[in-house]
Amino acid sequence: MMRNIAWAVTASVVIGLAAGCGGGASGAKPAPVKGRILLDGKPLEGATVTFIPESGKGQTASGRTDSQGQFVLTTHNTGDGAVPGSYKVTVRKELAIAGGEALDPSKPGPQYFEMMKKAGEQAKGAKSEVHPNYADPNKTPLKYTVPASGLDVEIKLNKEGTAG
Repeated sequence: MMRNIAWAVTASVVIGLAAGCGGGASGAKPAPVKGRILLDGKPLEGATVTFIPESGKGQTASGRTDSQGQFVLTTHNTGDGAVPGSYKVTVRKELAIAGGEALDPSKPGPQYFEMMKKAGEQAKGAKSEVHPNYADPNKTPLKYTVPASGLDVEIKLNKEGTAG
């Protein structure tokens, strides 16, 4: 009888923990977030946009821009958006290496690190298309609040790294 009670208590704890695993620390579900990034008025293709919680706690969300500069954020599942809250936003445009292959930090591994080495060798003295302020969470002028209803935003960047 004691084994049945112990088993039931253990099962209840496991089920309770599993139920609380989604939606980040607060248990909130992501809201849809999409947008467009423009650099000096032109669509920015191949950039990674990341929403970083201003509180320092919670889940980040990220996406990659297409040829029109459009992106959709992902937190847990592809295209699910970002958990409602206040965010610092970073934008990075990765350098391409010979052959047009872009560096993708979401796919680390030996090939990625070899690509980084080659890109570093090829990019000495080269500048990124996007100002470094946009890539640094401590310097980015970009801040947005994601409401529970979701967000559709146009992010305007400039070569000086001051737009917001």
